[in-house]
Amino acid sequence: MIQTVGLISFLASICCLVLFAEEFSISKKFPKGHIGILSALGLIAAFANCFIPAGNLASFSSGLLLTLFLLLCLLKGGVKNGGADQMTGLLLLCLFAMRMGGNESQLTKAALYLLGIQTGLSYFVAGFVKASNRSWWDGSAVKNLAKLEKYPLPENFRKQITASRFLQKSSGGLVIFELCFPLAFVNTQLASGFLLLGAVFHLFNAYALGLNRFFWSWIAAYPAVFYCAIDFHR
Repeated sequence: MIQTVGLISFLASICCLVLFAEEFSISKKFPKGHIGILSALGLIAAFANCFIPAGNLASFSSGLLLTLFLLLCLLKGGVKNGGADQMTGLLLLCLFAMRMGGNESQLTKAALYLLGIQTGLSYFVAGFVKASNRSWWDGSAVKNLAKLEKYPLPENFRKQITASRFLQKSSGGLVIFELCFPLAFVNTQLASGFLLLGAVFHLFNAYALGLNRFFWSWIAAYPAVFYCAIDFHR
């Protein structure tokens, strides 16, 4: 449990570094300097949290990250980056609970279960929604997504997606993967497989669509999924 919490804390720090760096970069284009200042403080707090292993200082550090994140959302008028920011909020809340609970406490265990199960549910719900949409089964959803100019796909890659039937049809495989993700809790072998596929999926989205926050916010929660797969069978 101690190692799992430590790994989640480190990955959450990287997640926050990416988040606050993006917000700091965006803030330069607008006159709202308070968002830039808050983002700068967040960068400092996230960097410091990488090197705090445990104890009262770790509790303070994780609480500070959570507070800065919530203040950022408040200043921006709510969650603006969809599921990634929602997942980051859950991640930081659970991390704070783990740090407050300390080693091997029931609070820490409950926070790990909450984070792990919610991560599994997030995939299942996404798959359930996609499954009711025929465009995800025939590949047209991926083709239409690739045509959107708001995503920074390299032009050659954009052409490959829109022309390749394999890439379009693979969207059906994504639906099946998301619907079956709860099987990751059955044992560690299945957990390893699903988490590896999930990491590849989010890495692809980060490269193709520029969804960097989605990659880190979900990857940071993966140790909790693996912990649940182990603990369910003790």
